[in-house]
Amino acid sequence: ELDPLDAIYSGAKAALRPLHEQVMGKITAFGDFEIAPKKGYLSLRRKKQFAMLGPATQTQIEVGLNAKALPADPRLKALPPGGMCQYTVRLAAAAEVDARLVGWFSRIVRRFQSGYVYHYAFVMIFGVFTLLTLWFVRT
Repeated sequence: ELDPLDAIYSGAKAALRPLHEQVMGKITAFGDFEIAPKKGYLSLRRKKQFAMLGPATQTQIEVGLNAKALPADPRLKALPPGGMCQYTVRLAAAAEVDARLVGWFSRIVRRFQSGYVYHYAFVMIFGVFTLLTLWFVRT
């Protein structure tokens, strides 16, 4: 099967692929997610898209972040409401894949994960309550 990154990072943009893979290495530390290749970027999804990653220019990759509110930072560019991502950040060097970038991903992924934990806890409590009710009714 053809690797979608071969098409995205071809020609003059081929030199950006190691930077892309470095960013992906940081993101994969947060657990499983779906990678949906698009024409010029990768969409990173759990239940919904939480980020997108692809070349912006021949010398920079762009990371789109789907986050409601991130603290102001000169590296973050806020986008108009209604788009796929609320923020973007451009990276040109491996040194820019730093703790701040990882912190932004952590905030976003934590938001997506926390909903599942609450749903799971609610279902478990409801299940235990139902079983106890049935047990008391039958005895």
